[in-house]
Amino acid sequence: MKLIILAVAISLAVLASGSYVPSTKYEAKYADKDFLFKQKFFFEVLRNIHLPLKYEEYLPYAKSWVSDESKYNDFTQVAEFFDWYKTGAFLEKGEIFTIYNELYLRQTYALFTFLYNSADWDTYYKNLIWA
Repeated sequence: MKLIILAVAISLAVLASGSYVPSTKYEAKYADKDFLFKQKFFFEVLRNIHLPLKYEEYLPYAKSWVSDESKYNDFTQVAEFFDWYKTGAFLEKGEIFTIYNELYLRQTYALFTFLYNSADWDTYYKNLIWA
């Protein structure tokens, strides 16, 4: 009896797997060079984020940010970020961050809007390295 049940279960599994037809509705998109460059950049910059950058190719951009107003979608938010930065109001390195502190939350949002308002990849790339 057990053998009959096992044979029926196996035959049902074989029938079910044989009736599978792969979908051709969506075509697979493979990674191009631009995507792979961006992926490599994020892996290298975000790896060991608590340590200084160790990649020579990024060090020239670590000294300054892009200050051209035309390179941003909304420069007023970027200016607000730099008002905070110039006053030294940001969390110091090594201090504990918590989202429950409203000041830290506003600082995080200011950094996000600074990066989000970059008009193109090159501006975002340079500002992320600087930050």
